[in-house]
Amino acid sequence: MKNKKTYKYEAMLLGCAMLWGLQFSMLKFVGETFDATSLLVIKFFLSAAILAAFDFRKIKFQSRKMVFHSIMLGVLGAAQVYFQTIGLANTNPANSSFIITTNAIYVPIIMFLLFGKKPSQNMVIGLITITAGFLFISGIVSLFPFSISFQLGYGDLLSLICAILTALYLVYFNYLSTKYDEDSVNIIHLSGSAAVMFLVWIFLHSAGKTQMDFSNIPAVLGLIYCGVFSGGIASMLLARGTAHVEASKTAILCGLEPVFATLFAAMLTIFIPSLDGHLTISIIFGGALILYGAIKSTITADDK
Repeated sequence: MKNKKTYKYEAMLLGCAMLWGLQFSMLKFVGETFDATSLLVIKFFLSAAILAAFDFRKIKFQSRKMVFHSIMLGVLGAAQVYFQTIGLANTNPANSSFIITTNAIYVPIIMFLLFGKKPSQNMVIGLITITAGFLFISGIVSLFPFSISFQLGYGDLLSLICAILTALYLVYFNYLSTKYDEDSVNIIHLSGSAAVMFLVWIFLHSAGKTQMDFSNIPAVLGLIYCGVFSGGIASMLLARGTAHVEASKTAILCGLEPVFATLFAAMLTIFIPSLDGHLTISIIFGGALILYGAIKSTITADDK
């Protein structure tokens, strides 16, 4: 049987998925007031600041190699969230979140290619179920009326690119968190993300392509949530969880993010119609498949 500590770290990853799930609605809402680059600069700076406030004394610059790889992780993280944010502007939270969940398919492939680690039977079954759920969630397969469409919108395509980057990010994060001090990697990589986005922001701002309106209080509060909760706090949960849970299982637990994203979007659509979070039978069915796949894939031989 799994020990209590294992469940503790898996619970952290589940909490991370919930915080990320609400972020989809917040990013889409805030994106109506702030351009993607300005939004992400503030988000990453808030995330790095909240981590530094909690873990600044714990930070350890163990080696130049550790700092370099942590910064590279930050660059990858910035690119991942950038594609997510731009994709959200061109699709709805449910589509974006569930498409990004396909990173759970790419993580075992990357792990196998890089480390020769084969996924377990339950992991394979879980991934197949998640893939089936994705087909219904994305609208590629519809139940009522039954139809199949292979068209992928612009926002969905960007979300798919984000999914691939997310898989690389999770594997890279898992590797660095087990090799170096996880809190140090976390602070340095988020600081790197903030620095990268700030350089991009300077370039775009000089070209007059940035947009910020701090008079919109609800949008500012949503931005604070993205930076502090789905950024800093979620990142702390991810760092601690991923250091003790294998990368493929981390991807599955974090893969529950779209289930929460869909539920939050459905509830918030009552107050923010532009979120377009109305639930359909296909979305509910697809979400159920993804939930089953996530649970199935976390079962080990010892749990049977």
